[in-house]
Amino acid sequence: MNKILKIISPLVFITWLIFFCVGLPARIQTIKQELSITKSMDDEQKRTLLYGDFYKFIQSCKAQIPENAVVFLVSDSIFEYYYGSYYLYPRKVLVNEPDKKIDGLSNNKPVNLTEEFCLKNNISYVIVPRLSKIVKVK
Repeated sequence: MNKILKIISPLVFITWLIFFCVGLPARIQTIKQELSITKSMDDEQKRTLLYGDFYKFIQSCKAQIPENAVVFLVSDSIFEYYYGSYYLYPRKVLVNEPDKKIDGLSNNKPVNLTEEFCLKNNISYVIVPRLSKIVKVK
């Protein structure tokens, strides 16, 4: 049994190595092409390519919302919260995500966005990335 394993193991490895190397030049060429596309782009274009419509929406929010505002982000995505907070800084971004406690707002249940809740948390804008909406709270 040991002799069979000693013979088969190198054969399996060599076969795997051959199959891996056959497609390697094509993969390297694809990576080179993708890198050459981004070399000619500025940072804004790279971010738009990377984040898509979400980045465009956040830039629109940044232009429309004052820097001292408190923003409530209606989303269940930690990605949207993280990048929304980053790109909207110095605005404070709050979010309710039922499975995570972020900014102390979540108690593992969804928040009802009532006028009382918004006043209590000093929320001045509500943004909904999936609908590309910005709502000013009265």
